[in-house]
Amino acid sequence: PNNIAKISILKGLAATNRWGSQGSNGVILITTKTALSGEKTNNSYDKALLRDNNFTEDLALVTTTINEKYIEEFKGLKTLKKVYNYYLKQRLNYLDNPLYFVNVSDYIAQWGDEELASKILSNIVEINPDTIAILKLVAYKAEERQHFLFAKQIYEKIAKLKPNEAQSYRDLALTYQETGNYQEALNIYKNIHNKSYPGVYFSGVQKNIDNEMKRLLMKHKSELNLEGIAAHYLLTKNMDYDARIVFDWNDRTADFKLQFVNPQNKFFTWPHTKLENEIRLNEEKTQGFNTEEFLLIDAEKGEWQINIESKIKQGEKPVVIKYTVYKNYGKPNEIKESKLLILNNIKGKKMAGKIVI
Repeated sequence: PNNIAKISILKGLAATNRWGSQGSNGVILITTKTALSGEKTNNSYDKALLRDNNFTEDLALVTTTINEKYIEEFKGLKTLKKVYNYYLKQRLNYLDNPLYFVNVSDYIAQWGDEELASKILSNIVEINPDTIAILKLVAYKAEERQHFLFAKQIYEKIAKLKPNEAQSYRDLALTYQETGNYQEALNIYKNIHNKSYPGVYFSGVQKNIDNEMKRLLMKHKSELNLEGIAAHYLLTKNMDYDARIVFDWNDRTADFKLQFVNPQNKFFTWPHTKLENEIRLNEEKTQGFNTEEFLLIDAEKGEWQINIESKIKQGEKPVVIKYTVYKNYGKPNEIKESKLLILNNIKGKKMAGKIVI
């Protein structure tokens, strides 16, 4: 202890970018007086230091352009009514392809008719009423379009189908926040902390839940019945995140990698593959969750790049990721952006987006 000069706490991606996967839960960095004096020790470098992580690739942005033949067939039609009538006939050939309905819904939305676009999305639910991965696909697309009431209906349906999965309660509480059902959201968080859902284990999503509960309290405390809420949640005044980045996926067996590149072109990779992260995938299966958050705290200023690498092939069942970025998290000037990444359409590695800090 007498040799300690200072102790620093590194959190989030500030830790992982410097120290690698061993720093993914945070780093306590102890600087000794010996190190500051320049004296050499037997251990001349820390083996946890991430090396050879210079990012030099030039990646294309994930495209949202739809090049499917069935979309091309619409382009000769001059009115939305004609497009919809053609769709009613055309869809009979694609009933087993959920991405067909997603793409047609996107095309209809370009005409400005959000109600009709949502109606086409609901057709997927009618065809696949009990398929969780497909229901999540629809919910993610609804959230991307900010149709939160529609998303809420789907998450309520999933919660009834999967009452023993942690993700069901987390998603429901979050969508209740988006629809203004603040007390219902808080009640779910209280039940989670009070272990009122027997047989459901939340350790895999606990950090998400804690952050999302704090956000709810910071923004809507005056509107809530706070009985039974632990004091440390009520005392939360600020969450000084430069950015909060959340990924949700609809298939727990999905094979993909996320990569974060800081302004100095140093990268950190988080794999969601059985080969590299089997323990994590087994935990997801056991507890029933499919989400991960990454926090930028005291991050280097400049442009951060988020990349994604997919092993999912076209023609396989649709695998999608909802990619959500929050800035000014939990504050009145919070900015939230959400978009859907269809892994079937991503060949190799692509850039999912950039964040400016």
